[in-house]
Amino acid sequence: MSLLEEAGAVLSEHALCKRCLGRLFGGLSGGMSNLERGEAILTTLTLSVCKDVLDGKEGSTKLARKLAAQFGVAPLEDLLVGRGQRPVRRIRRSCEICKGGLEDIEALAQRIVEDLSGYEFRTFQVGTIVPAEIERKEDKIRSRFGLRYSESIRSEFSREVGKILERTVPGKRYSPRPDIRIELNPYSGDVRFFSKKLLVEGEAKILDDGAAVFAKVCPVCRGKGCEECGHTGKEKGDSFEFVLGSKLMSLAGGKRWRFGMKRLGEDRIRFRMSLIRPEKKSLPIEDLLKDANSVLEKRFVLADVKLSH
Repeated sequence: MSLLEEAGAVLSEHALCKRCLGRLFGGLSGGMSNLERGEAILTTLTLSVCKDVLDGKEGSTKLARKLAAQFGVAPLEDLLVGRGQRPVRRIRRSCEICKGGLEDIEALAQRIVEDLSGYEFRTFQVGTIVPAEIERKEDKIRSRFGLRYSESIRSEFSREVGKILERTVPGKRYSPRPDIRIELNPYSGDVRFFSKKLLVEGEAKILDDGAAVFAKVCPVCRGKGCEECGHTGKEKGDSFEFVLGSKLMSLAGGKRWRFGMKRLGEDRIRFRMSLIRPEKKSLPIEDLLKDANSVLEKRFVLADVKLSH
């Protein structure tokens, strides 16, 4: 079948929005959004159906009525009425694939822009999760009509949100290896951010042999994270790990940390701490050293601290 025959066959059986219509043929041309492609297909299909109605082609009147009812195509309505058909009753049904979710994509992207205001980043990537029933419906239509050049709804959501972010937030761009990954579910409204780890490495001198280096696991949540431990999974205290971790989180934000160390001698250690999902990347090292050493006084002294990510 030709493209118009395939589009006509799909629309004769299914109520779709213009974006989803265009996406079913998304691999056939570049430089167009799925909305623009859907509008182009609908316009061309309208011309073809008008000709078929005038030529008396079998089934053309039924398709013309469906298009007029779903999309409000005025030329088809006028043609049908002019040929003695009853007026078309407009039926605005929700799209069978996206359920209207693509109509709210601009508002969703703007909310993400607002939520990103607290993060430091240059590059980003967008990933989308959609309900299984939506993907099943999309796959069923593609399979039913043998559509080989379609795009998934997840890809469209991710791309369109990314385009809005690049347009709205100056200096930010997409990257396959981003500073921050955005994961969204446009149907539940859930949005999560996964930023690159912030790595802190350095050395410390031990002034008190009895001082604790490692933090204890929170006895309430057993390391899972809870209100009691500030969701760090660590018991609050004056250990080297907890002092450094809590100071780092106060400066950079983040969800929790991972810590490791090795001894360089009886009185020195080399440590490595990675902060998970930080909001800030550029930190004042001098402030970190000053704040941590003021708490670690008489037990440890931090030195040679470096940040990387």
